Order: sequence, then structure tokens, then C-alpha cells
Amino acid sequence: MINEVVIFCESYPQIKNTLYLAGQNYQNHPVTIVIPGMTDLYKFINLVNEKAFQSKLKVVYFDAYRGRIGKPGSRIIKAFFLFPEIIQERRYLRSVFKKRLALIQGADVFFFGMDFNPVIYYLLNAFGKTNRLVFMPDPMYDSVSIPEANPSNLIEMVHLLRYKLIYGRDMVLGKHPLRQKVPRMPDSFFETRVDRVISGGERESMIKGFDVSRIMLLDDSDYGIMFFHEELVEQDYISDASTFERILADVFNVIRKHLPEDKVAIKYHPGYPESKTAVPFGIRLPDFIPAEFLYNDKIKMYLGISSRALSNVEKGLAVSLINIVNFKSETVKERLKEMLIKSSHSEILFPESLDEFERILSGLKP
Repeated sequence: MINEVVIFCESYPQIKNTLYLAGQNYQNHPVTIVIPGMTDLYKFINLVNEKAFQSKLKVVYFDAYRGRIGKPGSRIIKAFFLFPEIIQERRYLRSVFKKRLALIQGADVFFFGMDFNPVIYYLLNAFGKTNRLVFMPDPMYDSVSIPEANPSNLIEMVHLLRYKLIYGRDMVLGKHPLRQKVPRMPDSFFETRVDRVISGGERESMIKGFDVSRIMLLDDSDYGIMFFHEELVEQDYISDASTFERILADVFNVIRKHLPEDKVAIKYHPGYPESKTAVPFGIRLPDFIPAEFLYNDKIKMYLGISSRALSNVEKGLAVSLINIVNFKSETVKERLKEMLIKSSHSEILFPESLDEFERILSGLKP
């Protein structure tokens, strides 16, 4: 018998899993949602709690540990502070668990990711002693595989040692197809400590009938286009920032020929309050609200480059500019495009030029 439900939500792709489980349980069991270190996500979940759950969910937030080692400085200075920082961060996490979560016992504890955030691994090991752990992979894992990988240089070995000393001695590295190696929970953890593993297919069957429309958080505004802005320059995916900005300007000049500026909505990525490559015009939507909760039937086109928000479009036209912008690596571009297609819920168009994009735009019904 379930006494309580605890849900770890650490990123935006995990929101649908989180809200589905909260909706299934909050009327019969206490539900606690734990959000580690992401203030925009915390702001969104609090808003949903108020509007859709009558504030019945308990939302626990704590800041990420910020020590000297994470600040700018020489490698010598960082190395000097390495072991004191390890001790301080471990004390910080122990304090968070003891003060905010330790009293929870006999609960079903759901988590959705095995990579990137080792803080979750530390807390799950603490929770696993008196609660039942359940892994329900977020949709990212349907299109991205991150297998265990050994460190291949001294820096990776140092990072792995740090992960083991702070978060758990069994921590490993995982190889992301587009990034450097990332912290990862070991496969053995799922075999010996996790009580239930829900497959991606089972997850989709569970949430298939879940209707998010009742918690849409934007009025039914009459926009023609919604553009999903991405921090591709900051992520070092773009070969030349000036050229990228010029291409964006050219795209928006084409849009201006067909739509008034106030009919274009701009959705920036959460966590980037001041973009360095801002788009020329458009009505800025709240950054902290996920794109999926801003869709509506009046929008004629959802436009972006490689944003997963394009993959989640089920009604309406999704268009990617990935073949038009100047990527630094053709391999990275093709992998991003492949991931976009693999995870899409409807067809995505990929124009090869501004002229082709304008033809698509011209074909939209008024």
C-alpha cells in the first residue's frame, strides 16, 4: 500500500511524467515534488500546483551547491580547493536530506533520469533505505542512448573521482552522442537498488490519455507563429555568431512580409534571461513555462532549429531551420536533426533555403 508519492523532477523534459504521476495520486496520497537547483522549473511547478492542483502538492526546492571550485580561476586554485569542497558539498547534501526529506518513509519515490545530475543519485541512495525506488525514463531516452564509458584522460579521471567521493562510490561516466562524458548512475544500481523499472513503451501507454489542456497557462492569444529560440551559440554549436544572427534577421524579415510583428510569439529557453542572440521582434512569452503548455489551435506555424519543442507538436505545422543555419560540425547537425525526427509526434519540415521557407510560409491558410 502506498503511503506517499515522492517525485524527483530535475529538468523540463521530465514535466509530463511529473504531472501525470501527481495527477494520478494527489487526491488519495500525499505527493511531494523535489526540484534540485532549477529555479525556473520550481516557478513553473508552483504555478501549476496553484492552478491545477489546488495547492495540494508539496514542492521542495533546494539550491545547487555553489563552492569556490565552480567559480572562475586557475586550475591550480581549483585543485587546492578540491578536497575541502568535496567535504563541504557532501555536508550540504546531507543537511538537505536530513532537514527536508529524511522523515519520508514507506513512499514510492519516482525518478526519470540516470545522467547529468549526480545529486539525484546521492538522494536516491539515502531514500532507498526506507522507501521504494521507481525509475520511469523521461522521453529523452527514447531517442538518445548514453552508455557507460571509462575515463579517457586525466581530467575525466579527476571528475569521476570527485563524483564518487561526493555522490556515491559507484558513480560512473556516460558518453552522450553530442557532448563530453557526463556523470551517470551505474547499471548495477538499477539491478540491485531500484524496485521497479518502467520501460519507455510502458510509460507511453500510461500517459497516453493524460490531457495537459486543463493546465494550459496562457490565454488563447491569436499568434500566427511561435518561434522557439535556442542558445546554440552559447553551446558552441555555431561556427560564427554574426552569421547566425544575420540568418535569424533574414528569417524574420521574411516573416515580417507575411505577418504583423505582434502576431509572432517568441519562446526563449528557460534559464537564459538575457540571450546574446536575441531575435529581431516578437511578443516574448514567459521563459519558465514549457513550450508544450503554450501551444494553441490558432498558431499556424511552430518554428525553431533543433528545439525538442518542435518534436512535441501534435497539432499544427512544425518547421526546423536546421538546414539553413551555420553549424560548426556537420556531424553534430545531422545528429540533432536525427534526434528531432526520432522523437517527433508529427511531421517536421526542413527547408533548405530562405526561398523554400517563404514558400512554406506563403502556403499557410490566413
